[in-house]
Amino acid sequence: MESYLGEELEKSTMSEKFCADDADVTFRSADGVLFRIHTLNLKAHAEGFPPPEFLESSEIVPLTETASTLDVLFRFIYPSRHPDLEHVDFAVLEPLAEAAEKYQVYSAMSVCRIYMKATLPLHPEAIMSYASRHDYPEIMALAAPPLLKRPLEDVASKMPLALLAPWVQYYGKWNHVLHGALSFFVSKGTAPIPLPPISGFGSTRPIARSIVISCPGCHASLENRIINIMAKLGAGVTSLQDLDSVFNLGFPPCCDKGAVQIQVWRSSIEVDIRSIPNFTTFV
Repeated sequence: MESYLGEELEKSTMSEKFCADDADVTFRSADGVLFRIHTLNLKAHAEGFPPPEFLESSEIVPLTETASTLDVLFRFIYPSRHPDLEHVDFAVLEPLAEAAEKYQVYSAMSVCRIYMKATLPLHPEAIMSYASRHDYPEIMALAAPPLLKRPLEDVASKMPLALLAPWVQYYGKWNHVLHGALSFFVSKGTAPIPLPPISGFGSTRPIARSIVISCPGCHASLENRIINIMAKLGAGVTSLQDLDSVFNLGFPPCCDKGAVQIQVWRSSIEVDIRSIPNFTTFV
């Protein structure tokens, strides 16, 4: 057994930080770096490693994580200042978060959860999967809207199987809102918009959704503005994530009454969006 340990030590690189002579267990990373750790610290700060009584100092315990991940993870089980993850790349943060959950290093789990959530709206697919695997519904809820900006087929191909049906239901609610937004000016025929009579736009009566009006000041057609908005909404449910861009038409002062009509349209969409249940209600 001792000769085997000696051979492993010769073939592997020793961690510069975790190399104490009095450490009583040695782990080997997936890329061949050895970490000498005190089982007392493992017992106090983690529950996912093999119990100390099953770890022998004469054996090297292989782990599936890389040295870069383990180097950060093991710092959380020692009485020293924990690593600052604020500026860590997601390529480092994601495997660290998974390792923290796998080995139940509680201090690392809490910090990683905070920074995984703070990474949004970037990397929503990976963060949704992470939140689903480890039961963080508040993170799942936050990851859902950014995913709506991605094509449905792309998201579905990367979504955990357990979330596929809930995601289709959730997406369907947003698609229903989009359909209502696109049909706002025709869905109710010529029913007037419930606003006070408007003068200055060629009529002193409430404006019907099917009536085309133009501003006498700049001769801008409200119909053209409606077509412009509908073209933007034609991008799909992703357009509903940025209504400021969709409705950014730059009405001149003389078209203030027409701007009110468009604002009614936007307000209707916003009301419908607020009625969509949280994604986690479908899970």
